[in-house]
Amino acid sequence: MYSGAGGNEVGDGGGNSRYSYDGTALYSNKIVFASARDTGSLGQRKHTWTNQYFTNLYSADLGDNMIPGVPHKFDATINSKFHESTPAFTNDGKTMYFTRNNYLDGKKGKNGNQITLIKIYKASFENNQWTNITELPFDSDNYSTAHPVLSPDEKTLYFASDMPGTLGQSDLFKVKINDDGSFGTPENLGNTINTEGRETFPFVTDENEIYFASDGHPGLGGLDIFVSKINADGTFYEVQNVGADANSPKDDFAYLIDTKSRRGFFSSNRDGGQGYDDIYKFLETRRLTCEQLLYGEITDLATAEVLPNAKITLLDDKLNLISTAVSDEKGNYSLPVECGKRYSVRAAKEEYTTKEQIVTILKENGKTHLPFAL
Repeated sequence: MYSGAGGNEVGDGGGNSRYSYDGTALYSNKIVFASARDTGSLGQRKHTWTNQYFTNLYSADLGDNMIPGVPHKFDATINSKFHESTPAFTNDGKTMYFTRNNYLDGKKGKNGNQITLIKIYKASFENNQWTNITELPFDSDNYSTAHPVLSPDEKTLYFASDMPGTLGQSDLFKVKINDDGSFGTPENLGNTINTEGRETFPFVTDENEIYFASDGHPGLGGLDIFVSKINADGTFYEVQNVGADANSPKDDFAYLIDTKSRRGFFSSNRDGGQGYDDIYKFLETRRLTCEQLLYGEITDLATAEVLPNAKITLLDDKLNLISTAVSDEKGNYSLPVECGKRYSVRAAKEEYTTKEQIVTILKENGKTHLPFAL
């Protein structure tokens, strides 16, 4: 789907230490992120699967070129004595979603094996403070939900989970947010996105691109960052690895990009970092785009001779004119087209019968061959 790879300049995100940093979000000209920088004092609680301290949320003002300032604890109401990470905020700043251990009102929930899993929680900003913390209705003590992110219109919440219906170790799901604030039924994003491995840490841009981490798609090792375009009908273009600058042989995840400045952040435990997971900042120097070329030869049906100066007309699936071309002296033509689109293509020349063909372009970089014999 996307041309090229590694179109990023990558640097340290600032403020990293020997503890974990990950799960960034933008909020009111700040970066909000999860860190284990000082939660070790809270009863020395660690994740048994990482040996890292539980994380809390922190925020830092963003300066020029999105360089973070000094970090501070985000909010005492949101941060608990357990684990908070991966926040997501509505555009008006009045609602946030975040990941937390199954912990509410001072009580831990556990599954049948007495393990405390993680859930997505929602909070409201009222009277200059965060309040009304509630778990989402599709959460459960028997599986995890995590890493929420909103669609551009804020009517869909994307998240990671191992709930029933998961294809692999963890999958990406979406759920509709109704006008009254209630939620629909979670839907698996399907096997274009999800694999038998882990898919996690989704991020959706205002250009309807979904970035996520996966160890199931072909990559450089560990979790890699991938991207796909979300179509209007909810389907996805072919998934593409974002390249070797953002990805490494270790785990790379929690990708966030500001589409106006093309700057952003991601997390990684790659060699050379200061801690277990570090935040890295980047500048996207080359856009990831899907490129397809429609090409072919125009020939005489009876003699097979090439036909120069034939007119090629490209129409969309509603027969709206997109572009035209004229065959050269060797009868060749070419037209740039969009990946995954369906077109009608007409070839015409004086004293010849006009021909029309329907073609569907692949959802990946390359060329599509469409010859005409008039």
